[in-house]
Amino acid sequence: MRFFEIKVAAGERLPAIGRVIDLEITMPAQQNVVALPVQSIYENNRIYEVVDERLKAIEVERIGELRTPTGDYRVLVRSPHLSDGVTIITTQLPKAISGLLVEAA
Repeated sequence: MRFFEIKVAAGERLPAIGRVIDLEITMPAQQNVVALPVQSIYENNRIYEVVDERLKAIEVERIGELRTPTGDYRVLVRSPHLSDGVTIITTQLPKAISGLLVEAA
């Protein structure tokens, strides 16, 4: 079983020992995981759903990070309280709390 594979572009050499390099690891797909913008995460374990124009806190488990093909950074989270069609706020609100009245833009 192979855990890592080092790929070097044609004509390039491996960096010298002791040098810092960027490393991207592709992990196996996970079930019930959502990729959200970093601005959606509050205190590392909470997101907000919009229900009837009010915020509702949802605790999430942070699974990891993802860089999209366009280079955007996403946080991978899961929660039994997330389902298809849920509207999540994706911008930071300075004083976000459950019950706060919001208007979707």
